[in-house]
Amino acid sequence: MSKAIPTGPYVTFLKEHSGFTAARLYLIEVAKFSISEPESEINKANEVLMKVLGNDYKNSRNYFTSRLFITYIAGFEIFLQETVAMVIKKNPKRIGSIKFSMTDILDSVNTDQLIERAIQEYLNTLMYKRPSEYLSEICDVLGINKATVECNWEIFIEAKARRDLGVHNAWKCNDIYIRKIKDSGKNSSLTLGENAVPQDDDYLKSVVKAIYSLSQDISREVYKKHWPSVTFLNK
Repeated sequence: MSKAIPTGPYVTFLKEHSGFTAARLYLIEVAKFSISEPESEINKANEVLMKVLGNDYKNSRNYFTSRLFITYIAGFEIFLQETVAMVIKKNPKRIGSIKFSMTDILDSVNTDQLIERAIQEYLNTLMYKRPSEYLSEICDVLGINKATVECNWEIFIEAKARRDLGVHNAWKCNDIYIRKIKDSGKNSSLTLGENAVPQDDDYLKSVVKAIYSLSQDISREVYKKHWPSVTFLNK
């Protein structure tokens, strides 16, 4: 009998997705209030913040949205890692061979502990692969068709590379970003030194739509492959 439940990493990411969406709406309403009430404490605080931020952001809403963007991309990366870990725990042989020292083996309480360590080492290696290798490797270990997620993957890779600019390079486009975009099969729309803050609403909507679709498509295919008795729900 089929058991219909939304479960696993998807549920965790769904909370991240819903939080991002709700927070953006909240920031829009705060911005509207600030404009309509120029003498309010909110507007005064906004003026102070903009003096601190300088010219890097169009307004305070873009500043906070850029922080939410960083968290959102990280949330999806965690979703990918937890999904991969979930599949490997069910079938450890999917990651091939992992070398352990004799000390590792002797210090382990049981096989499950070794498997957990192997998963962590595999995930650490996976996250540093080139964008094209990253997709192939994930699809291979999950046992899903790459064509299922390929159409939205390029958008995620660009967003991930842009997030890295925000975390490591003050949102300024660099050679690493351009190389990552080129490796994904596209040309960079940004030039060296250009401000990469995700300030355009259409851009943000396209990223959120693509990544949310990826989370659904990957989860659906994973459950179909490894837990066929469980019907994955898009809730």
